[in-house]
Amino acid sequence: MFLAVSAVVANCESISQMDQASMEKRVEMLFVHHTPSSSSEELTQGHGRIESRTCDAIDQPQLVDSITGWYQLHSIVRVRSTRQAVANGEPTEEVRFYISSAKADPERFNTWVRQHWGIEDQVHCMLDVIFDEDGSRIRRGHADQNMVTIRKTALNICRLLSEPKRSRDRQPIAAALSESYLDSLLGPKTR
Repeated sequence: MFLAVSAVVANCESISQMDQASMEKRVEMLFVHHTPSSSSEELTQGHGRIESRTCDAIDQPQLVDSITGWYQLHSIVRVRSTRQAVANGEPTEEVRFYISSAKADPERFNTWVRQHWGIEDQVHCMLDVIFDEDGSRIRRGHADQNMVTIRKTALNICRLLSEPKRSRDRQPIAAALSESYLDSLLGPKTR
């Protein structure tokens, strides 16, 4: 898996899948042929499993500059995650590569990567609990992508309106049942 983590990277949207695949190979080869500038290892236990994350970073300018097409690239990062169930699970390993405009700091990258996936998991959990997204059978054309956008928009509208009497998972139901509550969520009456 190859991801770009950066606040300053410019050409992110314009890189095609083919370019990204070849760039992933180049990044992977940098770690095969060169020793990382710095490393950090993190061990966590929770949810019935033990996870070890090793983050390696390369920040040598001549190596980083060999990845072309990216503006102000400062570091290349590899994160190796090994997970094993505490009871008797088989260990699984995943390797992810990142490029970034941030200076190489493996401890910070480990934190950023973990926070990123935590946010993704939280949003997915909310979408699944509130809208039963995993049970959706919408598959034709772009309908599934359109529905994800609509669901996320509805979830964000509910987040903006903090109401102590209703939990977030009850707000969409209340909006579906009450036109006046829907109007209060969407702002001034437009009908």
